[in-house]
Amino acid sequence: MAKEAILHQRYRRTIEKLNPERVKALILAMFDYAESGEHEELDEVTDIAFTSIQEQMEYDDLQYQEKCDKNRENIRKRWNKKDTTVYDRIPPYTNDTNTKSNTNTNTNKDIPLPP
Repeated sequence: MAKEAILHQRYRRTIEKLNPERVKALILAMFDYAESGEHEELDEVTDIAFTSIQEQMEYDDLQYQEKCDKNRENIRKRWNKKDTTVYDRIPPYTNDTNTKSNTNTNTNKDIPLPP
């Protein structure tokens, strides 16, 4: 499991129906499940609420893992090229341009350009 628990807005209706003690137990169970994949024993009502949230947590984790795998593969494709010249290193003097010409144009004659 990922080390995070996303609190979706759609959980609000479920959480509003629980008393404060059950809300606390539910949120702590979410954190425990995100961290270790397990949670403490819950009472029947809180367990019903947690079951629906648990399914969403598992789906979110699956989506996150797929995104990480895709990004990892894209990075490999980009950086494992031996003859790439597309990404040259950063030039040491970035103030210099290829043309060495002044690109500042002063259209307002009243305001002088700084030296």
